[in-house]
Amino acid sequence: MTLRRLLRPALVAVALLGLLAALLAGFAPRLAASRLRAAARGRGLEASWRTLDVRWPAHARVTGLVLRQRANGDTLLAADSLEVTLRFSALLAGHAQPASASLFRATVRLPRPRAAALDTLAP
Repeated sequence: MTLRRLLRPALVAVALLGLLAALLAGFAPRLAASRLRAAARGRGLEASWRTLDVRWPAHARVTGLVLRQRANGDTLLAADSLEVTLRFSALLAGHAQPASASLFRATVRLPRPRAAALDTLAP
């Protein structure tokens, strides 16, 4: 009897942890996509991609990544893939801190400099 009383709560706890892990695995890609779009929007950009894959414990891969300026639609970055690994300890504290990032087959186009104001003296 004593063994059953000890095993039952342990099995329930393992089942709940498994359910929580499954829910988080389904929720992680949506959260990552939302954060990526919000970060781009905060910088005046629009982000799009073909696929976004999130793997345990803290690794994400984005394929077909394109960043465009929202104001004029100019493409600033086009990459075949971006892989990011986050520090797991920082995630436990509620922060996303990259441990590594790799950009593959990327093209970066810097925006044109703004025209000088009419009252600016030539150098």
